[in-house]
Amino acid sequence: MRYGKAIRICRAAKGLSQKELAAKAGIGSSHISLIEAGKRSPSLGTVEKICEALNVPTHLVMLLAADPRDVRAEHMENLKDLSGMILQLLVGAESRKKEKDERRHHSS
Repeated sequence: MRYGKAIRICRAAKGLSQKELAAKAGIGSSHISLIEAGKRSPSLGTVEKICEALNVPTHLVMLLAADPRDVRAEHMENLKDLSGMILQLLVGAESRKKEKDERRHHSS
């Protein structure tokens, strides 16, 4: 599993820096950096903390982290497409919620 790549993708999609993610997850920013660089493998507990901080399902990060050797070649492209669509849905849903909250705040 390549968690570093998956976490980096989700973090970037959410528009967070490593430092911001680390603060939200309650772990050191250097640890986030090492995970994203592939120099450390996070524990399941750390992955869960990061996913919670990103407001992203752990399943999505695991899907994004799947190593091509773990999946038959003919299915890999489908997984890439699927994970991209799910990530867009999550980011889009969060953006729509923020816009709705802002409109509600301005109309009050």
